Amino acid sequence: QVIDHTKIFHIGSGSQAIEDTFIGTVLDPWKFFPEFNTFMIHGKCYGEPGMSGGGTFDLKGHYLGMILGGNDEETASLPLSLIEDEWDI
Repeated sequence: QVIDHTKIFHIGSGSQAIEDTFIGTVLDPWKFFPEFNTFMIHGKCYGEPGMSGGGTFDLKGHYLGMILGGNDEETASLPLSLIEDEWDI
């Protein structure tokens, strides 16, 4: 379960993924992002172009969701529950 202030880390999806690993916290585990028209995990964590499709994890390594957007201070990740719903898992 994702809760506010959970420590997270992001790993980018590119070939240099290990260099695209950043640690942050969850600001809101279920925030609506109009630009994506869905609820996302709102993170206080560095993000950069090319990380989309990478993973968001808690510090124990549990997969929380997929990075869809970000900037120098914030990220938006599609929660695992919505991914599972889409794929009917």
